[in-house]
Amino acid sequence: MMKRYYPLILLTLVSMLMFACGGPEEKKKEFFEKGKALYEKEDYVKARLELKNAIQIDPKFADAYYMLGMVELKSKNPKNAYGFLNKAVDLDPKHLDAQIQIGRLLLAANAIDKAREKVEWILKTAPDNLEGLFLQGLLLLTEKKTDEAKSLFQSLLEKKMTKPELYIVLSSIYLQENNKEEAENLLSRGLQANPDSVSLHAIIVRYYFQEKKYDKAMELQKKIIALDPEKIEHQFTLASILWEADQKKEADDLIQKLLSSDPPVEENYIKAARFSVGRKKPEAVEEMIQSGIIRLPQSFKLHMMLSELYANKKDPDKAISLLKKCLAFEQDPAHPEILKTQNALANLYMMKGDIEKADQYAGSVLKENPKDIDAHFTKGKIYLSKNQGGNAIPEFRAIVTEQPDLIQGYLLLAQAHAMNEEIELAADTLKNALKINPRSQDALTALARLHVMKKDLTEAEAVWKKLVEYYPNDPKVQAGYGDLLLANQKATEAEKAYLAINGSAQDNL
Repeated sequence: MMKRYYPLILLTLVSMLMFACGGPEEKKKEFFEKGKALYEKEDYVKARLELKNAIQIDPKFADAYYMLGMVELKSKNPKNAYGFLNKAVDLDPKHLDAQIQIGRLLLAANAIDKAREKVEWILKTAPDNLEGLFLQGLLLLTEKKTDEAKSLFQSLLEKKMTKPELYIVLSSIYLQENNKEEAENLLSRGLQANPDSVSLHAIIVRYYFQEKKYDKAMELQKKIIALDPEKIEHQFTLASILWEADQKKEADDLIQKLLSSDPPVEENYIKAARFSVGRKKPEAVEEMIQSGIIRLPQSFKLHMMLSELYANKKDPDKAISLLKKCLAFEQDPAHPEILKTQNALANLYMMKGDIEKADQYAGSVLKENPKDIDAHFTKGKIYLSKNQGGNAIPEFRAIVTEQPDLIQGYLLLAQAHAMNEEIELAADTLKNALKINPRSQDALTALARLHVMKKDLTEAEAVWKKLVEYYPNDPKVQAGYGDLLLANQKATEAEKAYLAINGSAQDNL
């Protein structure tokens, strides 16, 4: 008899479980809403996990990809953000928020033509979209069409747009026009519209600080601390204002209060030491870091900071002795802090001229992490010091492979090629550096000198002309150009370059 009821009982249980757990659609929405809530709380690690859970349920969930893009933006990962935002618009081309954020990223990357296309598409799709119009204003600013941008931003205010960034950007235009009164009025209006905006408060604090209106700066900085009490940086900003207002005792008292926290906070000591450098005697900074080490005896960062202080005082032996203690803090030879310590020791031994010890420490790092940039730099510089350009080449090539935007890697790779009498390869390497930064003074100077080595003074002059165009007020650039022109038997033009040195020096006063 009971067997007859088994299917009914089973169906009832399944139905109960479905209602209890919710279907995929409900789960997807739950993950998404939790991700959004965590994003608002600035817990980006957990937000990322929740949003990815939503996408696992629905791989075509455009809103979740958009929010992942926003998480990556807040986490300062623009490349990842760009990927997620593009996925959102692939799935939903009319996702305006994602399209606008892509436009902002293109603008930040200086991809002006693509940003303009994006703005045109957004405003064609939604002509009255305020965020799209704001993006158009940013584009106009980038194109140096300041008057048009200013008019557009003013019209957005009339349309009741109140985002903090609008007040910040428009006030910066007024400040460029030296219209301080209008800028200050606008920022005050912005504060009334956004009383809880930390970023807007911070901009106004900076303005008052620059204008030496320290009382007003202090008052607003205290409001920032009340709005965002967890961020310790705000306390140190207040200390800076107090110090500049000649309230040094109050600044010291504030810092001492931060340092006396229980339990001790490593970051407080680091920030306090950085605050004190240039404001206090080196002995006082040293004493502050040492007091931090007493309370946090296994702090890699504080030991590293104190070792840098000793190195700057030209006492590498004291710095080395301190860092060697750090090597006992962790048993794992591949621990990131151990590798940093070994790299620092390698640099200190290089400073002492002990190449063998420097090589030993750099080698230990590369054994644990073959892609470590700092260790490759050290090894490469060691080979250069031994006049072994051929051995240095793979070290610097490893650097530019790992960090293709690092100009210094290309400069040293070019130097290694030149030392190895591979002048054309050296020139090609410098040209690659100039693709990354066409105005790199070091890369242009090195390329001009390579042309001189090749006895191609015409090409060298053409490169140096760019240097003069980019850096007309640099006396060294003018002097180098004069020397080159003189070598090229252009005495009259050389004299003009030399005469320009006096004007450059005067401009730098």
